[in-house]
Amino acid sequence: MLAAVLGRQDEAVGLFSEAAALAGQIGALPSLAHARAGLADALAARAGPGDIEAAGEQRRQARSIAERLSMTVLLATLAPPADRWRLRRDGGDWLLEAGAEHARLRDGRGLHYLRALLAAPGHDIPALDLAAGGAGVHSLATGPVIDEQARSAYRRRLTTLAGELDAAVRAGDADRGGRLEAERQALLAELRRATGLAWRSRDSSPAAERARVNVTRTLRATLARITETAPAAGAHLQASIRTGRACRYQPEAGGPAGWDVCTTCSMTIYASGVRPRRHPTMTAPKPASRPPAAAAAGTVPAPRARRRRFSAVNGIARQFGGPSGPIGHLVTRRLARGNASFNRWLVHELGTVVRPPSTVVELGCGPGIALRELLTAYPAASVVGVDPSSVVLKSARRRNTPAIAGGRLTLVTGDIEKAVAYTPAELVLACHVLYFWADPVSELRRINDILAPHGHVALGYQLRQHIPPVAQRTFPQEGFTLYDRDDQVAAALQHAGFTPPEVRVFGDPAHPGGRLALATPAPGR
Repeated sequence: MLAAVLGRQDEAVGLFSEAAALAGQIGALPSLAHARAGLADALAARAGPGDIEAAGEQRRQARSIAERLSMTVLLATLAPPADRWRLRRDGGDWLLEAGAEHARLRDGRGLHYLRALLAAPGHDIPALDLAAGGAGVHSLATGPVIDEQARSAYRRRLTTLAGELDAAVRAGDADRGGRLEAERQALLAELRRATGLAWRSRDSSPAAERARVNVTRTLRATLARITETAPAAGAHLQASIRTGRACRYQPEAGGPAGWDVCTTCSMTIYASGVRPRRHPTMTAPKPASRPPAAAAAGTVPAPRARRRRFSAVNGIARQFGGPSGPIGHLVTRRLARGNASFNRWLVHELGTVVRPPSTVVELGCGPGIALRELLTAYPAASVVGVDPSSVVLKSARRRNTPAIAGGRLTLVTGDIEKAVAYTPAELVLACHVLYFWADPVSELRRINDILAPHGHVALGYQLRQHIPPVAQRTFPQEGFTLYDRDDQVAAALQHAGFTPPEVRVFGDPAHPGGRLALATPAPGR
């Protein structure tokens, strides 16, 4: 990069070529994408015979890798140069034309909001105006949602709860700790509702607050839709759209010189003081008291919508999806005790099937029980543990300190994206993680992307009927997905590009302690 900045384009081309070759040899895809992007820029700047065509090919390959890995920042910089992008109506739909990307989008309020923002770059537009369809609607603030006295009372109670939670953790009283944590989360939710940035109190105009919430949610959903079909344009818009009481399009790098937007397709503008008629709210029917019917054979069960509850039991169930706070420490100890025998069996079974790998990644590594077993079973392997919870990683670090000091184990906070730097992997293990994936097929496809061609994915899990009844009830309430049969797990794997899995059962088949599904990438993935 320094050579390119100094104008030494021949040297820059050579260095970027060497970096791309090395990244390709070791399978470091993110580094390969950045190296190819830099090489494309250096070739274009040198502009020698054949350089422009070669730069286009390098840029195309970098964009292909960036799209596979969802590298949105790099995608924004790789967007084909264009003077102006366009957003216009075409019958009942919208057409987005952003350089080489073209997308047809179904009409919705979010696109009208986006059109208004793109038509006025750099200018704030009140969310209330966007929600009403145009200018002319103003909110009369009636004072803060919460006064200083009430806010002080909340803070005093939170301080008291923190002390009581610590006492409950030291005493090992999970029931009392759950109740206290539920109360703490309820107080924090109320404070977040009543305050904004830096805990400043919001004005108590209900219309303005509703507009802020609804416009923000709608815009984010619209930008997500755009990103699915036009990744570079979506990355630019997500980086450039600001939401809140006032919304703004503040152009960031990687975008066009300007936008051409439809000026005759705005929503109806309501006069000041006129409230737009709202459509009746559609609500989902209440779930039946009996368990839902089993999904058809060979299908992946759809996760239920998340329904927030503040009961102690639901609060603890929520912690299994990502332990945090004092209750998270209790849950971590429970995970370490409850899963130890299953983890030992699982790694033993892998040793009978999988040849010793050079790189192993465990997703959702938890307190590090399986990591310890993997390090023992594969003494020559480099092992990476990934988990979004810093609480469980602290326990994993304490349990595997010698391996970390010796450079054999790396712990990473985050999800599968953070594991890309350590790939390709020859074995990816995910034990009791399947339930917490909102879209199992998408997550398994991401695993497929980081696996070596001869690699294996190993899923440890339990079927619905073999987990405790309280988890059968509370996990779906928290948006987690439970599986009734092994063929549902097999269907998810095959939809993600894996071979039909081999399933092994731990313990008594009538009352098993766990299951292992082992699969490899399908040929020609």
